[in-house]
Formats: sequence, C-alpha cells, structure tokens
Amino acid sequence: MLWKLFAALSVLLLLVMPNFAQEAEQTGVITLERTPCFGSCPVYTLEIHEDGTVLYEGIRFVEVEGSQEFTLDPDTTAALFEGIVESGYFDLDDKYTDFDVTDAPSVNTSVTIGDEYKQIWHYMGDQSAPAELYHIEYWVDVMVGTEQWTGQQPWLPFAYAVLLERTDCFGDCLTYTVALYPDGRAIYTGFRNVDEYGVRTTDIGADTVADLQAQIVEMGFFDWRDTYRHYDVTDMNTVYTTVVSENGGIRRIERYEGDTSAPDDLIVLENTIDDVANTWQWTGFVPSELSGN
Repeated sequence: MLWKLFAALSVLLLLVMPNFAQEAEQTGVITLERTPCFGSCPVYTLEIHEDGTVLYEGIRFVEVEGSQEFTLDPDTTAALFEGIVESGYFDLDDKYTDFDVTDAPSVNTSVTIGDEYKQIWHYMGDQSAPAELYHIEYWVDVMVGTEQWTGQQPWLPFAYAVLLERTDCFGDCLTYTVALYPDGRAIYTGFRNVDEYGVRTTDIGADTVADLQAQIVEMGFFDWRDTYRHYDVTDMNTVYTTVVSENGGIRRIERYEGDTSAPDDLIVLENTIDDVANTWQWTGFVPSELSGN
C-alpha cells in the first residue's frame, strides 16, 4: 500500500515540477545597487520582483541598515517592468566605467524579463554616461520609495539647465519630472497618474533651452522666495522648479499648489516649462490645464 502511495506522489511531482520550472523561467527581476564613494554616499541594494516583492539591504550611510521586505501594489509593479523597457534600458551600453571624475559612487543595475537579461555597470564619474541612465536609476528609487529606508530623497546631478518636478498628492495628481539640458534635450520621467511611465527623451533645441533660461531671469525667478508652502488649501501637490545659471549657480523654488501667495508668474513659468517640453505627449494632459491658466 505504501509503495503505491509513493508511486502516485512521484507521478504527481513529475507533473507539477515542469510547471514550477516554467514559472521560475518567467520570473522578472530588477536590481539596483548603490556603492560607496569617498564621502557619505548611501550604500544599499534593491531587488524588485514581478510579483511586487521588494528586498532592500541597507549597508552604510542609510537610516535603516539591514534587510527590509515589502510588497508593491500591482499597478506600480507593472509600471516598473513595462516602463523600464520603454525607457530604452536594453539599448544602453553594458558599462560606463571611465574615471573622468574620481571618488564618485557607482550605480549598478540589472533587468531580467523572461529570456531577456541586461546588466549595466555605471560609475558616476564617467562623463560619457547618458543622462537617460541617471533618470532611469532615479526613477527606480522613487517608484520603490527608497527614501523611507535611506532617509535621503533621490536626486539628479545638476547637469541640466532647468528641472521641473510635480510631486504626489492625496488624490490623483500627475507626478513626473522634466529636465531641460543645454544641448536641447528634454528628458521626462513619469511616476504616477500619467500615460507614460519611465523615461522619455525629445529634442527641443539648444536655442529653445537658452531662450527659456533668459526668460526665467527676466521674469524675476531669482528674486522670488525659496518656498511657498502655506496650506491655504489642503491635499494639493508641490511643484519644484530648479534653474542652473550659466555661472553654475543653482536656485530651487518650492511651491505648494494650495499656497495662494505664490506669484502668478511662477505658475506661468511652471506651465511654460511643460509647454516647451511638450510633456502632454507623455502625461496625457495639456500643461496649462493643470492650474487653469
């Protein structure tokens, strides 16, 4: 009797095991590793699985050290795996490891989707690395929410001329960034409630970017306050506008959309940046409709 039961179980295992193997082959994984630098750069690793499981390991200069695990919601997980492909990750080189600038950290990433696998070694002192790669790395951090463990908000290097960031809110606010570069590229990164998730690039022309920088100065951007965050109206999002001047100076203005004291020209400027970059093609909304102007 026992041998018959054993035989039946063996047959059942043989039938089931190929299905397990097939499921394992289809498992998708995105990984990100930030390595040490000469200073206090956050050091940690991420694994994001297609079932939404996120594994974090905090190593050094982070608020939470050690292992953490949580589950992303299905929409965010799907956006990550679809968005990283649409962002052109698989079209980039496998490594950017020249030491043009010393003492910088590395960001090493990999993506496995079905039979496709890609790994990119990125030393952040390699000046040949495309800006799109920085945006992809930044996008993964924000989508996962690594700030909850690292204690540090993800950021982009200041190689851009103008950066507009529209953050999350209590409702379904559009959440994305668009960076304008001196060479004429506009790089969009979509996070929440937008048509296109991930990174997209369009060429708007170097002259257009230079003209916008001049317009920003004329509008009085550098004379406005750094923050407008009085909560006259609640549950709104926050907009950050950063401008890098020709001499390397940086100015960032934070505007909570519920603060009625913010200059009208600042709102006009935010929408102008969106209009110049044509962000509507990725967000699905005409920029000027965001504030009714």
